Amino acid sequence: MLKKLIDIIKDKDHLVHGCLTVDEKGICLQSMDATHVALVDIFIKNTLADTYECLSPCQLGIDFDTFHKILECSDMSSSTKCTIKYTANHPDRLKISFTSSDQTSVRKKSKISKFDMKILDIESSNIEIPESVNHSAVQNVEAETVQKIFKDLSVFSDDVLIKRQGQALAFSSHSDSSADATFSFDISDEDDYFGQTVMVEKERLNDTGSINDTSVEAIFSLKYLIWFSKAATLCPYVTLAFDQSQPLLMQFEDPFFCLKFFLAPKCS
Repeated sequence: MLKKLIDIIKDKDHLVHGCLTVDEKGICLQSMDATHVALVDIFIKNTLADTYECLSPCQLGIDFDTFHKILECSDMSSSTKCTIKYTANHPDRLKISFTSSDQTSVRKKSKISKFDMKILDIESSNIEIPESVNHSAVQNVEAETVQKIFKDLSVFSDDVLIKRQGQALAFSSHSDSSADATFSFDISDEDDYFGQTVMVEKERLNDTGSINDTSVEAIFSLKYLIWFSKAATLCPYVTLAFDQSQPLLMQFEDPFFCLKFFLAPKCS
Protein backbone atom coordinates (compact mmCIF):
# COMPACT_ATOMS: atom_id res chain seq x y z
CA MET A 1 0.00 0.00 0.00
CA LEU A 2 2.83 2.42 0.82
CA LYS A 3 4.40 1.91 -2.60
CA LYS A 4 1.06 2.49 -4.34
CA LEU A 5 0.51 5.75 -2.46
CA ILE A 6 3.98 7.06 -3.30
CA ASP A 7 3.51 5.98 -6.94
CA ILE A 8 0.44 8.21 -7.10
CA ILE A 9 1.71 11.35 -5.40
CA LYS A 10 5.23 11.26 -6.85
CA ASP A 11 5.24 13.73 -9.71
CA LYS A 12 8.37 15.63 -10.72
CA ASP A 13 6.22 18.39 -12.22
CA HIS A 14 4.31 18.99 -8.98
CA LEU A 15 5.89 17.55 -5.84
CA VAL A 16 9.60 17.24 -5.10
CA HIS A 17 9.79 16.74 -1.36
CA GLY A 18 7.50 16.66 1.65
CA CYS A 19 7.20 16.47 5.40
CA LEU A 20 6.72 13.09 7.06
CA THR A 21 5.20 13.31 10.55
CA VAL A 22 5.17 10.21 12.73
CA ASP A 23 3.26 9.77 15.99
CA GLU A 24 1.54 7.00 17.95
CA LYS A 25 -1.53 7.06 15.67
CA GLY A 26 0.28 6.64 12.38
CA ILE A 27 2.18 8.42 9.63
CA CYS A 28 1.14 11.69 8.03
CA LEU A 29 2.75 12.91 4.83
CA GLN A 30 2.11 16.43 3.55
CA SER A 31 3.44 18.34 0.60
CA MET A 32 2.53 21.45 -1.38
CA ASP A 33 3.50 22.05 -4.98
CA ALA A 34 5.93 24.82 -5.90
CA THR A 35 3.17 27.18 -7.02
CA HIS A 36 1.17 26.64 -3.79
CA VAL A 37 -1.86 25.66 -5.86
CA ALA A 38 -2.18 22.04 -4.69
CA LEU A 39 -1.73 20.29 -1.36
CA VAL A 40 -1.43 16.56 -0.71
CA ASP A 41 -2.24 15.10 2.70
CA ILE A 42 -1.88 11.37 3.43
CA PHE A 43 -2.60 9.70 6.74
CA ILE A 44 -1.58 6.03 7.07
CA LYS A 45 -3.01 4.39 10.18
CA ASN A 46 -0.72 2.39 12.45
CA THR A 47 -3.02 -0.64 11.98
CA LEU A 48 -1.62 -1.08 8.45
CA ALA A 49 1.68 -2.26 9.95
CA ASP A 50 2.21 -5.66 11.55
CA THR A 51 4.39 -3.97 14.17
CA TYR A 52 4.31 -0.25 14.88
CA GLU A 53 6.15 1.70 17.56
CA CYS A 54 6.63 5.43 18.05
CA LEU A 55 8.28 6.51 21.30
CA SER A 56 8.14 10.22 20.48
CA PRO A 57 6.65 12.23 17.57
CA CYS A 58 9.06 13.37 14.88
CA GLN A 59 9.06 15.25 11.57
CA LEU A 60 11.26 14.19 8.67
CA GLY A 61 11.90 15.84 5.33
CA ILE A 62 11.94 13.34 2.46
CA ASP A 63 12.65 13.45 -1.25
CA PHE A 64 9.82 11.69 -3.12
CA ASP A 65 11.98 10.62 -6.06
CA THR A 66 14.57 8.98 -3.81
CA PHE A 67 11.88 7.33 -1.67
CA HIS A 68 10.15 6.01 -4.79
CA LYS A 69 13.42 4.61 -6.21
CA ILE A 70 14.01 2.71 -2.97
CA LEU A 71 10.50 1.23 -3.00
CA GLU A 72 11.00 0.24 -6.64
CA CYS A 73 13.95 -1.93 -5.59
CA SER A 74 11.50 -4.35 -3.96
CA ASP A 75 8.74 -6.35 -5.63
CA MET A 76 6.58 -5.59 -2.53
CA SER A 77 4.84 -8.95 -2.89
CA SER A 78 2.76 -10.49 -0.12
CA SER A 79 5.85 -12.34 1.12
CA THR A 80 7.95 -9.16 1.33
CA LYS A 81 8.20 -7.30 4.61
CA CYS A 82 9.14 -3.63 4.62
CA THR A 83 10.71 -2.13 7.75
CA ILE A 84 11.14 1.62 8.18
CA LYS A 85 13.17 2.82 11.14
CA TYR A 86 14.24 6.21 12.42
CA THR A 87 16.26 6.75 15.59
CA ALA A 88 17.74 9.76 17.35
CA ASN A 89 21.17 8.11 17.05
CA HIS A 90 21.10 8.76 13.29
CA PRO A 91 18.96 11.90 12.94
CA ASP A 92 19.95 12.51 9.32
CA ARG A 93 19.05 9.05 8.01
CA LEU A 94 15.91 6.96 7.52
CA LYS A 95 16.63 3.24 7.46
CA ILE A 96 14.50 1.14 5.08
CA SER A 97 14.83 -2.60 4.61
CA PHE A 98 13.01 -5.30 2.64
CA THR A 99 12.98 -8.97 3.60
CA SER A 100 11.56 -11.54 1.20
CA SER A 101 11.61 -15.33 1.07
CA ASP A 102 11.40 -17.75 -1.85
CA GLN A 103 8.71 -20.23 -0.81
CA THR A 104 9.00 -22.23 -4.05
CA SER A 105 12.54 -23.37 -3.41
CA VAL A 106 13.26 -26.60 -1.53
CA ARG A 107 15.83 -24.69 0.46
CA LYS A 108 13.90 -21.62 1.46
CA LYS A 109 16.03 -18.58 0.67
CA SER A 110 15.74 -15.13 2.20
CA LYS A 111 16.72 -11.91 0.51
CA ILE A 112 17.42 -8.74 2.49
CA SER A 113 17.84 -5.27 0.99
CA LYS A 114 18.86 -2.30 3.13
CA PHE A 115 18.86 1.41 2.38
CA ASP A 116 19.86 4.50 4.33
CA MET A 117 17.92 7.46 2.94
CA LYS A 118 19.16 10.96 3.66
CA ILE A 119 16.74 13.16 5.62
CA LEU A 120 16.22 16.61 4.13
CA ASP A 121 16.40 19.77 6.20
CA ILE A 122 12.99 21.21 5.38
CA GLU A 123 11.81 24.19 7.37
CA SER A 124 8.21 23.11 7.43
CA SER A 125 5.53 22.12 9.90
CA ASN A 126 2.23 20.38 9.43
CA ILE A 127 -0.29 22.53 7.60
CA GLU A 128 -3.42 22.96 9.67
CA ILE A 129 -6.36 21.50 7.76
CA PRO A 130 -9.74 22.14 9.41
CA GLU A 131 -12.05 19.18 9.92
CA SER A 132 -14.76 21.01 7.97
CA VAL A 133 -14.07 23.68 5.37
CA ASN A 134 -17.79 24.38 4.91
CA HIS A 135 -17.93 23.51 1.24
CA SER A 136 -21.26 24.26 -0.43
CA ALA A 137 -21.21 21.03 -2.46
CA VAL A 138 -20.11 17.60 -1.22
CA GLN A 139 -20.63 14.45 -3.27
CA ASN A 140 -19.39 10.87 -3.29
CA VAL A 141 -18.95 9.51 -6.84
CA GLU A 142 -17.32 6.57 -8.61
CA ALA A 143 -13.60 7.27 -8.84
CA GLU A 144 -13.03 5.65 -12.24
CA THR A 145 -15.95 7.60 -13.74
CA VAL A 146 -14.49 10.91 -12.60
CA GLN A 147 -11.02 9.88 -13.76
CA LYS A 148 -12.27 9.19 -17.30
CA ILE A 149 -14.26 12.45 -17.40
CA PHE A 150 -11.16 14.47 -16.50
CA LYS A 151 -9.09 12.70 -19.14
CA ASP A 152 -11.75 13.16 -21.82
CA LEU A 153 -12.23 16.86 -21.06
CA SER A 154 -8.47 17.50 -21.17
CA VAL A 155 -8.57 16.80 -24.90
CA PHE A 156 -10.54 20.03 -25.41
CA SER A 157 -9.42 22.33 -22.61
CA ASP A 158 -6.97 22.90 -19.76
CA ASP A 159 -9.73 23.67 -17.25
CA VAL A 160 -13.02 22.18 -16.09
CA LEU A 161 -16.11 23.86 -14.69
CA ILE A 162 -17.64 21.67 -11.98
CA LYS A 163 -21.25 22.49 -11.14
CA ARG A 164 -23.63 21.01 -8.61
CA GLN A 165 -27.29 22.06 -8.80
CA GLY A 166 -29.98 20.14 -6.96
CA GLN A 167 -29.53 16.49 -7.85
CA ALA A 168 -27.29 17.08 -10.87
CA LEU A 169 -23.50 17.14 -11.07
CA ALA A 170 -21.89 18.44 -14.26
CA PHE A 171 -18.34 18.72 -15.61
CA SER A 172 -17.83 21.12 -18.53
CA SER A 173 -14.96 22.42 -20.64
CA HIS A 174 -14.85 25.27 -23.14
CA SER A 175 -12.64 25.73 -26.18
CA ASP A 176 -12.63 28.56 -28.71
CA SER A 177 -10.81 26.44 -31.29
CA SER A 178 -12.25 22.90 -31.01
CA ALA A 179 -15.40 22.00 -29.06
CA ASP A 180 -17.27 22.52 -25.83
CA ALA A 181 -17.91 19.36 -23.83
CA THR A 182 -20.17 18.50 -20.88
CA PHE A 183 -20.56 15.34 -18.83
CA SER A 184 -23.39 15.23 -16.31
CA PHE A 185 -25.33 12.73 -14.25
CA ASP A 186 -28.05 12.69 -11.63
CA ILE A 187 -27.15 12.32 -7.98
CA SER A 188 -29.45 10.40 -5.68
CA ASP A 189 -30.14 11.42 -2.10
CA GLU A 190 -29.36 7.83 -1.21
CA ASP A 191 -25.72 8.03 -2.42
CA ASP A 192 -23.31 6.64 0.14
CA TYR A 193 -21.07 9.07 1.95
CA PHE A 194 -18.05 8.03 3.97
CA GLY A 195 -15.31 9.56 6.04
CA GLN A 196 -15.52 11.94 9.00
CA THR A 197 -15.06 15.09 6.92
CA VAL A 198 -17.80 14.07 4.50
CA MET A 199 -20.26 13.14 7.22
CA VAL A 200 -19.79 16.52 8.95
CA GLU A 201 -20.34 18.34 5.66
CA LYS A 202 -23.39 16.24 4.73
CA GLU A 203 -25.08 16.90 8.08
CA ARG A 204 -24.39 20.65 7.81
CA LEU A 205 -25.77 20.84 4.26
CA ASN A 206 -28.86 18.85 5.17
CA ASP A 207 -29.52 21.19 8.13
CA THR A 208 -29.32 24.28 5.91
CA GLY A 209 -31.08 22.75 2.90
CA SER A 210 -28.07 23.62 0.75
CA ILE A 211 -27.56 20.07 -0.45
CA ASN A 212 -30.69 20.29 -2.61
CA ASP A 213 -31.21 23.99 -3.34
CA THR A 214 -27.84 25.67 -3.83
CA SER A 215 -26.23 25.98 -7.23
CA VAL A 216 -22.46 25.81 -6.84
CA GLU A 217 -19.82 26.02 -9.55
CA ALA A 218 -16.07 26.57 -9.75
CA ILE A 219 -13.26 26.22 -12.29
CA PHE A 220 -10.22 24.00 -11.69
CA SER A 221 -7.10 22.94 -13.58
CA LEU A 222 -7.49 19.57 -15.32
CA LYS A 223 -3.75 18.94 -15.15
CA TYR A 224 -3.95 18.63 -11.38
CA LEU A 225 -7.28 16.76 -11.33
CA ILE A 226 -5.92 14.10 -13.71
CA TRP A 227 -2.98 13.68 -11.36
CA PHE A 228 -5.27 13.39 -8.32
CA SER A 229 -7.56 10.88 -10.01
CA LYS A 230 -4.71 8.39 -10.37
CA ALA A 231 -5.79 7.34 -6.87
CA ALA A 232 -8.87 5.72 -8.45
CA THR A 233 -6.82 2.51 -8.48
CA LEU A 234 -6.94 2.50 -4.67
CA CYS A 235 -10.60 3.23 -3.90
CA PRO A 236 -13.86 2.65 -5.79
CA TYR A 237 -15.29 5.99 -4.69
CA VAL A 238 -13.96 9.52 -4.28
CA THR A 239 -15.47 12.42 -2.37
CA LEU A 240 -15.62 15.74 -4.20
CA ALA A 241 -16.17 18.85 -2.09
CA PHE A 242 -15.98 22.28 -3.70
CA ASP A 243 -17.03 25.89 -3.46
CA GLN A 244 -16.41 29.08 -5.38
CA SER A 245 -14.21 30.48 -2.64
CA GLN A 246 -12.65 27.33 -1.14
CA PRO A 247 -10.08 24.81 -2.42
CA LEU A 248 -11.56 21.69 -3.96
CA LEU A 249 -11.16 18.53 -1.89
CA MET A 250 -10.73 15.10 -3.48
CA GLN A 251 -10.72 12.47 -0.74
CA PHE A 252 -9.92 8.79 -1.11
CA GLU A 253 -10.38 6.69 2.03
CA ASP A 254 -10.29 3.09 3.19
CA PRO A 255 -9.85 1.44 6.64
CA PHE A 256 -6.07 1.89 6.55
CA PHE A 257 -5.45 5.28 5.00
CA CYS A 258 -6.96 8.61 4.03
CA LEU A 259 -5.62 10.45 0.99
CA LYS A 260 -6.69 14.07 0.48
CA PHE A 261 -5.91 16.39 -2.41
CA PHE A 262 -6.67 20.11 -2.20
CA LEU A 263 -6.72 22.39 -5.25
CA ALA A 264 -7.30 26.14 -5.39
CA PRO A 265 -10.04 27.28 -7.80
CA LYS A 266 -9.16 29.37 -10.86
CA CYS A 267 -10.52 32.82 -11.51
CA SER A 268 -13.27 32.74 -14.10
